[in-house]
Amino acid sequence: MKTKYSRLVISLAFVAASLIYVIWHQKFARVPDLVALLSPGMLLGIAVALALGTLLAGERLRYAAKDFGYLLRYRDCIAANAIGAAAGLMFFQIIGQIAGRTTALSRSHVPDDATAVITLYERSIALIVSASLACIGAIYLFGRIGLDVYAGGAGLVLFAAGLFCSVIAVALFAWRDLLVAHVRPLIRPVTFARIARIAAITLAIQGCTLVGYVLAVAQFTDAIRFADLAAAATIVMFAASMPISFSGWGIRELSSIAALGAIGVAPQYALTASIVIGLLSLAIILALAYWAVGHISKPSTRSAGAASARVTVLEGGSIVRPILALGTALLILFQLQVPLERGFLNVSPSDLFASICGLLVLIEKLKSPRTMRSGLVVFAVLGSVLFFESYLHGLLTFGTSNWATAKLIGWFLLLSYAAAGATLARRVDIGGGERLALTLGTAGAAIVAFDALVSILIVSRRVWSALPEIQTPSLSSF
Repeated sequence: MKTKYSRLVISLAFVAASLIYVIWHQKFARVPDLVALLSPGMLLGIAVALALGTLLAGERLRYAAKDFGYLLRYRDCIAANAIGAAAGLMFFQIIGQIAGRTTALSRSHVPDDATAVITLYERSIALIVSASLACIGAIYLFGRIGLDVYAGGAGLVLFAAGLFCSVIAVALFAWRDLLVAHVRPLIRPVTFARIARIAAITLAIQGCTLVGYVLAVAQFTDAIRFADLAAAATIVMFAASMPISFSGWGIRELSSIAALGAIGVAPQYALTASIVIGLLSLAIILALAYWAVGHISKPSTRSAGAASARVTVLEGGSIVRPILALGTALLILFQLQVPLERGFLNVSPSDLFASICGLLVLIEKLKSPRTMRSGLVVFAVLGSVLFFESYLHGLLTFGTSNWATAKLIGWFLLLSYAAAGATLARRVDIGGGERLALTLGTAGAAIVAFDALVSILIVSRRVWSALPEIQTPSLSSF
C-alpha cells in the first residue's frame, strides 16, 4: 500500500466506489453533466483560490527556512514546493517532497539535512493545524468525536500512552545531554512566535482551499449554511492530506460524500465538487512543476550578505541525521494497527525516520561518486538491482502481487535502517553506538513497565467488579 502503484490502485478503487454510490442512489444524475454546469467564471474563481493557496505555501516554506537561518528567494521556494509536490505524487509523499526539495534548494546553497528538517518542521505544523480544524469541524457537525473501542480505538489509546511514556523515559535517561545542547536553546518566546507564524500561514492556505470547496458546492445548491459547509470541508481537506492515496484521489471523493452528505449536500454534487477541486489542484501543481524544472536548470545567485546571514546548527557537523536514526531506534519497538474493511494493517512509525535517513545518505553518496566505490555500497547497489530485476520478471510473468511488492519495499527499508545504523556508528562524538543501545534499552524498559501497570489496572478492575454491588458505585469512575 506504500508504493506508487498501490496508492494509484487504492485511489482508483475509491473513485470507482464513489461513482457506484452516486449512480446507485441517484440514477438520474451524471457527474459530467454537472461539471458542465459550472460556469467559466466559477471555475476561474476556484482556480484562483487554489493557486493563491499554492503561492502562500511558497511563502510558508520561505519563512520556515528563515526560522533555521536560511534566506531564500520567494521564486526558489515556489519551485521547491512544486517539484516536491510532483515528486510526492510519484513516491512516498513526504519522502518524495524531501527528495524534490533537495534538488531545488541545493541550488540555493541549502544542505540536504537542513532541507529535510525544514520540511518536517513545516509539515508537522501543517498536520497539527489541519487535524485541529477537522476536529473542530467534526465537533461542530456531530457534537462530539467518537472512538470505537472495538474497532481499534483501545489499541490506539494504549499505543499513544505507551509511546508517550517511552519518549519521556528516553528523553530523561538517554538523550538528556543532546536535548540540553540542541533543544533547550530553542525554548524561548521567539521560537513560539515563529511556530505561530507558520501556523497562521497554514490557516490562510486552508482558508483558500476552503473557499474553493464553498464555490464548487455553492454552484449546485444555496440551501446549505456557510458554517456547515465550512465545517464539512475541513474534514474533507484533512482526509485528502493523508498519504494513503494518489494525491488524495478517492479519499477526497468518499470523504466529500460522507461529510457533505451529513449537512444535506446530494452525493452527486459532493462528488462533482471534489473532482473539480482535485483536477484543478493537480493542474496547478503540474504547471508549476513544469515551470520550476526550467527555473532550477541554472544555479541561483545569492548575495554574499544573504549567504553570511545564515546562522544555523544544521551545517557542518549536522545533528539531524543522528536524531533521525535515534528516533528510528525508539519507534522501532512500536507497531500501529490501522483498521481496514478486512482486518488490520500494521504500520511501523520508525519506517518514516529510517526512510528519511536513508534518503539523505543516498543523496550524500550520489553527490560524492568516490564514496560509491565502498564494498558495502557496491553490495547494496547490486542487491537492489537484483531485487528490482526479480520484481520486474515476476510482474511480467505472473502479474501484480502484494507479497512481492512488500518484499521489494522491505529491501529498500532494510537499506534505510542500515543507513541509520551507519549514521550512528560514524558519530563517535555523541557516542552513537552506546546511545543506540541506551535508547533501545530505555524504551524497552518503559514499555515493559507500562504494560505491567496496564495489566495490574485491568486485573484490579476485574477483582473489584467481582465484589458485592455495594462497592460498585465508588469505582464507576476508575
